[in-house]
Amino acid sequence: MIIEIIEKRRNIKEFTEEKISEDSIKYLLNAAIWAPNHRKTEPWRFIVIPKDSKMRIKLANHIKDWNYKNASSKDENTKIQIAEKEKEKILNAPALIYVYYVEDSDPEVDKENYSAVSCAIQNLMLAAHEIGIGVGWSTGKVCKAKVETLIGAEPDWEIAGALFLGKPKNQTIGKRKSIKECTIWH
Repeated sequence: MIIEIIEKRRNIKEFTEEKISEDSIKYLLNAAIWAPNHRKTEPWRFIVIPKDSKMRIKLANHIKDWNYKNASSKDENTKIQIAEKEKEKILNAPALIYVYYVEDSDPEVDKENYSAVSCAIQNLMLAAHEIGIGVGWSTGKVCKAKVETLIGAEPDWEIAGALFLGKPKNQTIGKRKSIKECTIWH
């Protein structure tokens, strides 16, 4: 049942080395594009960067350099460690997908587009869990590093996140607040 998949899905950070097939990625992208989207804008854009691609190495080096230059620490060794750690995240993920949405000059439509892409990512994550693939959705350093030009994003695309995919090393049990704690009934 779908509720079981929803409750068991987690944001995964550690993966096995098992490869994720192109067919599996296509299956997940197909699930993503069936997300609801107001005005039928279909604003999602995906950039898939296979593990064995030259682009993955370029991206990893870019992320490393960006993290070194933008590290909050002034300590040289700490800056190097942070930069290397972020580079390794990029290199080690069995699959990597950058997700963007098409910006709109109308703020209302722009907000709707971001919401639609968030739904698309949720669809992808649920479909991934269904077939034994874990997904880590990141909006941190890997997105702030200004990778758009490097990976081929169009100028009117805004980043929604980077998705790291792979077979989960560990499966954790999640907790949530009760509906009573987050709901007002009238």
